[in-house]
Amino acid sequence: SRSDGGLSPKQEWYGVGGGESAHIGVDPRGQNVVWATTYNGVVERTNLRTGQQRNVQAYPELLVGKAPVSRRYRFQWHAPVRISPHDPDVVYHGAQVVLRTDDGGQSWEKISPDLTRNDTTKQRLSGGPITFEGAGAEIYNTIFALEESPHEPGVIWVGSDDGLVHLTRDGGGSWEDVTPDDLPPWSTVNTIEISPHDPGRVFLSVFRYRRDDWAPYVYRTDDYGETWRRLTDGTNGIPADHPVRVVREDPDRRGLLYAGTEFGVFVSFDDGRRWQPFQLDLPVSPVTDLRVHRQDLVVATQGRSFWILDDLTPLHQLGEEVAASEIHLYEPREVYRMSVSGHRGERAPEAPAQGALFRYYFREKPPGPVSLEILDRDGNVVRTFSREGGGRPPIPAGSPPSRRGGFRRKRE
Repeated sequence: SRSDGGLSPKQEWYGVGGGESAHIGVDPRGQNVVWATTYNGVVERTNLRTGQQRNVQAYPELLVGKAPVSRRYRFQWHAPVRISPHDPDVVYHGAQVVLRTDDGGQSWEKISPDLTRNDTTKQRLSGGPITFEGAGAEIYNTIFALEESPHEPGVIWVGSDDGLVHLTRDGGGSWEDVTPDDLPPWSTVNTIEISPHDPGRVFLSVFRYRRDDWAPYVYRTDDYGETWRRLTDGTNGIPADHPVRVVREDPDRRGLLYAGTEFGVFVSFDDGRRWQPFQLDLPVSPVTDLRVHRQDLVVATQGRSFWILDDLTPLHQLGEEVAASEIHLYEPREVYRMSVSGHRGERAPEAPAQGALFRYYFREKPPGPVSLEILDRDGNVVRTFSREGGGRPPIPAGSPPSRRGGFRRKRE
């Protein structure tokens, strides 16, 4: 959807390709071309302006019921597709190798060797560790995560579903195995997060629950994979039975990390040394992805829709001095005065309140009403707000989402 001010589900959603599960990439030039993957290596390119949709998969082949060992390319159920942040004509796609196109999918070039363990005993119709179904979901030894650095063209990170991490710094001319030494084999590298602050700084989110290992595996490197540090061991905030699917670093505050786990969201203010729950009113559910977008946190869940936490600026400003203060007024983020009209239909859910949002902190609950005065540059009072007790009103169980704080739900 492209709507402002909330969503009208029956009018403003439209398909852009994919299947039951998919990765998508949006061409930044006008945002009218969308790339979407689905199982068996299908890649669809959709032009939203013309309505044209085309299958541009790398090698058209009927793959249902075909053993992975006999395929030219092994594609994951939701094989990654990424548009280069440096040249939107360049698109990358992951099989067991990295594929590249610069002509809209008319042709694809292989720019890597096999970056998986390529264990052919696990590529049979009845091979393990996953029982083969024959529909394309049970393909193993594949690229599961793929990212090009937003800082440096041609620096590409790749993670496989069998526990390998590779890096190229010359656009695929040469590849280096940079797998963490203590990463157990046959793990799934689910997400690669390249720090917005440092080109050599990367976070890995790895899960092993399909091998009955529910431990959280998050790694960080600050030197392009020369060395790695594990940030989660089950004792520093994220429980030992909470697999982690994704970690994102806040673009406005280095070291402020958000983790999406099988049971909700966690936050770290100190580069992953300590974690704490960041659930608020978000339902306990698997978190499949996180994005920080214009100082909002967007959360995708498995089964409970997707949610938005509006305005992360208090977290950007939170520190030891603020936490130790008796009272603190957070600096509001920049807002724009605007009017939106012309939409039809019921909005679902409520859009965030327009205008400036003021947040304050008291160490102890104030004994009486709390007042806030807004002054102009000459010191004249423009507006006054007052609330009894100064705290957020309680939300009754079962109440719908509101604008008072916490997460804001979006429709599935």
